Amino acid sequence: MHDGVNEDPFVRMRTEWDATLSAPGDAYTVDPGQHPRLQIPPVKASGVSFLKIPVKPKAGD
Repeated sequence: MHDGVNEDPFVRMRTEWDATLSAPGDAYTVDPGQHPRLQIPPVKASGVSFLKIPVKPKAGD
């Protein structure tokens, strides 16, 4: 927070705002049939599957 903005009013405003938003259509589903190279990682004991994204840093970083 910053000067003049308290946490409670901010949280209330954000909660009301977020309630008006809809979830993006394709954000949560992936059809492996449309992405033949996509391999869904195995589900961990916690019930969560983690996507791993390889990142190659630029030279000098």
